[in-house]
Amino acid sequence: LPGTASESLERGTGFDLAAPLAPQPLAVNGTSRLVGAVKAYPSLSRSSKSVVSSKSGASDVQVMEPIDERCGTPDSQDMQKVMAWLNGVAGEDRDYEWDGGETSWGLAVSGEMEELLEGLCRMSALGISDFLDRRFDDVRKDTDVSFNNTSSLGSVIYSTQPVNALLRRRPVQLFVLGLSAVFCRGLLISKFSYDRYVDGFAFGPFTHYRLETVLTRNGAYGHGISGPGLSDFGVLGLSKCSSQGDPLGPDDAYDAVVSTHGRSIVATYPEKVGMTGWYLSTGASEGSQDLDPAYFNVWATNDPLVIGNVSCGQGQDVSHWWEEADAQDTTWCGAKWSKVGASSWRYSTSEGRAGPGGPFWHFVQAPVGLPQERGPDGFQSFLLFPAWWEFDFNWVLPDIFGSIGFATSALAGFASGVLPRHIAAWLPMPHHLLGCCLIGSVCSTLLHSALLLAHGVSASAMVSFTASIPMAFVPFCVLMANAGNSKPLVLIILWCYAFLENARQACVSVAFFHSPFSEVSLPGIFGLTFVVLATLLRLKALWSSTRILRQTRLRYDALWKQLWNSEGGQESIQQLERIVKTMVVRDFNCPCRQYNRRRAGAPPSQMDVDADDAHNGGAPIHPLFRDLDLFTIPDAVDTSSRVKSCNQLFCQAAIANLLLIDRLKEWADVSQGLFWEASAEGGKRAFVKWSDVKGSVGAARRIHWSPMKRHERCIEKMVRSYDNDPSRLLDISRGSIAFESLGDLTECLEAIWADENVVVSRITNRMGADFKSDETGGYRDVSINLRLVSPEAQALGAELHVCEVQLLLKGYALLRSQDYLGYVRARDWRGS
Repeated sequence: LPGTASESLERGTGFDLAAPLAPQPLAVNGTSRLVGAVKAYPSLSRSSKSVVSSKSGASDVQVMEPIDERCGTPDSQDMQKVMAWLNGVAGEDRDYEWDGGETSWGLAVSGEMEELLEGLCRMSALGISDFLDRRFDDVRKDTDVSFNNTSSLGSVIYSTQPVNALLRRRPVQLFVLGLSAVFCRGLLISKFSYDRYVDGFAFGPFTHYRLETVLTRNGAYGHGISGPGLSDFGVLGLSKCSSQGDPLGPDDAYDAVVSTHGRSIVATYPEKVGMTGWYLSTGASEGSQDLDPAYFNVWATNDPLVIGNVSCGQGQDVSHWWEEADAQDTTWCGAKWSKVGASSWRYSTSEGRAGPGGPFWHFVQAPVGLPQERGPDGFQSFLLFPAWWEFDFNWVLPDIFGSIGFATSALAGFASGVLPRHIAAWLPMPHHLLGCCLIGSVCSTLLHSALLLAHGVSASAMVSFTASIPMAFVPFCVLMANAGNSKPLVLIILWCYAFLENARQACVSVAFFHSPFSEVSLPGIFGLTFVVLATLLRLKALWSSTRILRQTRLRYDALWKQLWNSEGGQESIQQLERIVKTMVVRDFNCPCRQYNRRRAGAPPSQMDVDADDAHNGGAPIHPLFRDLDLFTIPDAVDTSSRVKSCNQLFCQAAIANLLLIDRLKEWADVSQGLFWEASAEGGKRAFVKWSDVKGSVGAARRIHWSPMKRHERCIEKMVRSYDNDPSRLLDISRGSIAFESLGDLTECLEAIWADENVVVSRITNRMGADFKSDETGGYRDVSINLRLVSPEAQALGAELHVCEVQLLLKGYALLRSQDYLGYVRARDWRGS
């Protein structure tokens, strides 16, 4: 706590800490202060003489939201006075003043700095000095959603927490609820189909069942196949056992007459029977392994057979074997046959390939390997019905998790926007709900793959495993945040998911149906639809932003063309570029950020105060820090320690802003610099040279100094672009100087570079011929990030705070002031 502020409280200078304060916003009283001072009743102010303050008038920026603490209620007249002072609208005439002077620990401060420090001290005394950090914590925790609707829908996905922000927008909520409904419909149909078939027959009843060899182990197909390559064939009943292997004894109804015709083997039953699968035995002859079927179709019919029909022994003339495998109906031996099986199949999440109301099996075109043993030793059965885990872990549980995740996240996003903040704080984060449920979907699919592999179904296990890989991108994307450097990592990952999922489905379709478009992935289609819409919305946002600034950019470009074509214009631009290139930034060798001081070990206790001051770089040490044994090295940056507190950052900025104004005056004085001046008669403001008005007290008071950046805008920038990192805010304390000519601007830049009270951290020359002005809508200036390192700044702990100074031509400054609202609209469209 600075000495002057703490001493004023100890002396009891008229401020009553017990006096009730209205729960109103605290505001900057003047353009350079965080709080003008937390004032109670003006009648209790510290000075009785009537003066006209030398400080600027009413507040330009509000830095505090309403305070929730409940206080007593003073009488209405005093309350109105308090509210006026707290909101910075009391006007110019005041009945108090801060005189400045020297603190008890040897630091000379101005009256304005004394007012600021006392205000900061009183904020601490009242327990409200951490209001910005509390506000920002609410934003980071998503209990404060007021910043989610400030940018366009197309730019939300570029923000720091894009998924959370998206789930609070009505169009996205409706889209996500639609996804939930689709997944819910899919799991209900899948479960209904499974329950419908699992307790009965898969197909039937039929009299004749036929196994037709389409491809042999040696690769023969069509006319190249001479026989079925099997010695026995039949179907399985409800016992799921062959007639000979049924533990309850042979079932006469399933005692078939087996005959071979061409490349088919037919099982004819005495009466119609249903089937749950089939069995077969390989050929009886030794050395006949090459003739074993690698792919086959199973057919069924109730029509009478005409065995003498010429079609019974013929193979089809086809170019590829899978051309026969894809057929669902055929005519053979005078009868019409329906497909009831194949060597490989999958289960459907809809009504099946047979159409609405049909079976839920996908008979795929994938070869299998039969046993090498011959005859009865080569027996193998094929059961159509899956075990419950084989179906539920792949077709039901992932859809349940997905449906619940989409629905609850959309509802949570909606509720957080309509419920009061203290109630919404108890709700789970929308992206946490969605991410956790999607993780459940991925885990279910992986478990399904592991169980299939354990049961020897390696091909299906591989398909299930590959499905989980792109699926894992989604929860990772949902739970992550963008990197804060305007790179839409979430959108990039979603594009990767959409590409991989659809590419995976295309590969599976090629492997199973020999066509990349035979089947599509519903999640892949939804993912592709989302990323395409998000990209189009982003392009629309950029286009809208450009359209808003189109006329302004034309005027900026006209100014630049006029400067370029003016006499000596090109030479002035080139001269500025050469000077900027010679100004090698001499600040710390690391990214330009807001850093903390480097700490030093405490000096031995027997050392006197002078030794303490010497240990602290010559700057006076406040007794409080000596008591706390806390010592830092002034102007020594700790690059491993960035500023994380918004309150610390704004306190530094408030101090630096007062010191920066003094430097701006000196730089403008030596370079014919211009500042905005408010008209004494209340008319429009205009530019005046500081050298012309510095001697006039009245005119100097009317100078409009750049206000500190509003904390709402700072939080907005962190949410949109800075990855919630306060240390990237480099323009809270800021100032600008306008010039009639580029030569004056260059002269000011050289004065800043030569000033021993500042250290330049970064120079951005937008007045160069190579600068791409489309990035700034045609606007140009020279932007300087610098630190104030004067003894006063070091003593107040603000010498590491990075400020921004803009040097620009008068024409650009006038145009910027005229089109500011358009710039804000364009900024919101871009989400910057």
